[in-house]
Amino acid sequence: MNTTLFLAQFWGWMLVILGVIFLMKKPSTLTAIFRLEADKTFVATSGYISMILGLITVLLHNIWIWTFPLVLVTILGWVALIKGVLRIGFPQATHQMAVSLEHKPGFIRVLLVIMIVLGVWILWAASQTAGM
Repeated sequence: MNTTLFLAQFWGWMLVILGVIFLMKKPSTLTAIFRLEADKTFVATSGYISMILGLITVLLHNIWIWTFPLVLVTILGWVALIKGVLRIGFPQATHQMAVSLEHKPGFIRVLLVIMIVLGVWILWAASQTAGM
């Protein structure tokens, strides 16, 4: 299995699994999850995890060829890396963003559906690439 296929499957499944888990939660549970953003340990830990996953993806797959899933894997890696750096370096800003989303459960659910669809599409594109 090549690096692109592995990372496409990794990010695809990650998006689908997390999207489905959070979509099945009650709105009150999602609100409680957003309150975790006030916990500095949670923010720092999740920031380091995001940064590590993003950095690994970027180091292994920094390919800017505009074919799918090649470029999407690269973009997801950069997004994870930047998200991790922002969470570690600017925890107050990420807290403010969470506070602004806390009372918008409908918008959050739309984002989760988009996340699931994107994950399924990445998995489909990876399977098409693997079949070639």
